[in-house]
Amino acid sequence: MTSVHVGGDVVGQLVVGDHNITVWAEQSVVTVVAPGARPQPVRRPVISLLPRRPARPVGREQELAAVREAVAADRLVQVYGPPGAGKSTLLRHAAGELNLPATVFLPAAGRTPGDVLQDVFEACYETAGYRPSPVELRRLLSGVDICLLLDDLDLADTERDEFLDAVPDAAVVFTCQQRSLRSDGRSLPLGGLAWAPTLELLTAALNRPLDESEQLAAAQLWQVAEGSPLLLLRAAAAVRPGPDGRPTLPRAAELSELLARSFGYLSAPARAMVSVLAIADAPLLPDVLSWLADAPTTAIDELAARGLVITTDVITLAPGVTAALPADLVPGLPVVGWVAERLGAALPRFSPVQLAQHAALLSGVVDALARHGRPDLGARLAKSAAPIAACSGRLGAWQHILDRGKAAAELAGDRSALAYFTHEVGILALITGQVAAAAAAIATAITVWQQLGQNAQATLAQHTHALVPGHATPAAQPAAPQAAAHQTTAPTSPGHPAPSHPSAGQHPAGHPTHPGGAAKAGTAKGMGVGAKVAIAAVATAVVAAGGYAVVNAVTPASHPAAVSTSSSPPSPTAGGVPSSTTAQKMGVVPETCSTDPFFGELIDQDPPFMMKVLPPGSHDCFYGKDRWTLQFGLIPGMEEATAKCKELPPIEIAGTDIACVEQDAAQGTGELAIGVGNRSLLFQFSGSSDDAVTAAKRYIGLG
Repeated sequence: MTSVHVGGDVVGQLVVGDHNITVWAEQSVVTVVAPGARPQPVRRPVISLLPRRPARPVGREQELAAVREAVAADRLVQVYGPPGAGKSTLLRHAAGELNLPATVFLPAAGRTPGDVLQDVFEACYETAGYRPSPVELRRLLSGVDICLLLDDLDLADTERDEFLDAVPDAAVVFTCQQRSLRSDGRSLPLGGLAWAPTLELLTAALNRPLDESEQLAAAQLWQVAEGSPLLLLRAAAAVRPGPDGRPTLPRAAELSELLARSFGYLSAPARAMVSVLAIADAPLLPDVLSWLADAPTTAIDELAARGLVITTDVITLAPGVTAALPADLVPGLPVVGWVAERLGAALPRFSPVQLAQHAALLSGVVDALARHGRPDLGARLAKSAAPIAACSGRLGAWQHILDRGKAAAELAGDRSALAYFTHEVGILALITGQVAAAAAAIATAITVWQQLGQNAQATLAQHTHALVPGHATPAAQPAAPQAAAHQTTAPTSPGHPAPSHPSAGQHPAGHPTHPGGAAKAGTAKGMGVGAKVAIAAVATAVVAAGGYAVVNAVTPASHPAAVSTSSSPPSPTAGGVPSSTTAQKMGVVPETCSTDPFFGELIDQDPPFMMKVLPPGSHDCFYGKDRWTLQFGLIPGMEEATAKCKELPPIEIAGTDIACVEQDAAQGTGELAIGVGNRSLLFQFSGSSDDAVTAAKRYIGLG
């Protein structure tokens, strides 16, 4: 494997407390939300989130009864015990037996308390793209009477107290390995099985009753295994023919060897699954595991029968398996590379919440790539996954991916990716109230971007840095000479080719020439939170000979796309392509149709033709004007403007990075191309080029 291929750019929005985050593939932008403008979540009329109910746990009738009694009496219950004791099975079965009107079951292993609470919030409220502040969350969950069952909630005392304070009126049952409740609630230990349930478990596993001699061997196994259901199942899976040809249970002395022996019995598909699971030792959905291992789901049953995985709604390696892996099952670069390639290709199909659920897997793959000498691929995968994770509202998952990506970028020496991760860590610190950390991280990212000549990113970061209380925005610095000399096109991260667009008048098959019925006058249809997949986007404008202008723009809902511009005219280099200069002034793409009389009268009718096919979320603005006919498009990346300006004579327009124009005096028509703030603006006009330049500057806020 030589690359990680990821399709498409991702744009989404998330409100965290009083901060609105517009998430772009290249960086996030933060604005402040007034209290009255925050989302208003609505309580769900029915609250129910139950797990798949497993088979009845053998020999746990007393424990189930104890859980039911403790929920009714104490409202706070802890079930604790060693790995393999069956805590998850017990809790899942209890979820279906409690018969309470509002029950919410959630897995908590390896997750931050805040992310679990976001799951609780979304289970109780109809909401999208909103993560309340801790104070607001407590207000929203006060008075919500639910039974909350949390599998593997392993928190320090202070974290647990903060978590419980956020759900003051909920009954809470959680599992963990060690007892942590002392003075409040009730702690229920879950130890090994008694002898009678052990005999029942082995009889069911072997699908036959045990004879007298086998019962003696089983009793010895039971004592050595201390009644652990997991170890007993491994013993049952290791039955082999004895001297007389009859199936025989292993001896108690062999119990410690059974795990290593089990690997030798596995089929090729099961072995592939073990290697995939071992990359991150993280829980995976069955279908995801099957797809990543390129193996049928039946292999999961084989692994479960041998006690190598724990199967619930997700699949995880059983305790001790990772440490006991034979060398041929330890995932090397071919396996890690295969998984990274498949994940990279699938990222656009993950919803933000689904991706957050697999944050541990993604982080594990990034770390594994770094261990095998390919941190560059790990940084690329993390950079593609991080914006999607951000839109989930699971800030812990987002943080995990950012941290691993940042470490990989440092190892790879990728300064552009490092600036991205550092900036996003700063954004996360800002929205969670870590002011000093936010100021330092964002300022560092600004400096690196400026040194690399990536002025659009630096300018947007300066806008965000200005929101950090008590910290001055870093002054603009000139780009490093070596960086500026090569900054002729929009910067792209490794493996992310610049987006391509159909040329003027071309329409891909299956797409109409005009998005009839698309949101007019700035309604911004199709830009649902977490699903905006055309970064900053295409905007076109058409003015026909009869005289009207059309402006189409794609911008994130409720936040205009910021376009940075240079502070001085560009200096042409070879081919008429200027080097990038420090961005200071900001142009803004209109979010709705401008009512500026300069463009003429706003007319609600379709244009006679379109220059580009517009993605969902576009809006069309048509203006009557008798001074010109004008067609112009706003396109992500500098590539189209750069390519056009290799053909057309360069001109100077203060505040832009590149500009060129060509006019046919005989025909009275011409073309104008502008590159500004990592965007290309392409114009076709009739009439005066001066009028075209004036209109272009006015449109992007420079005139």
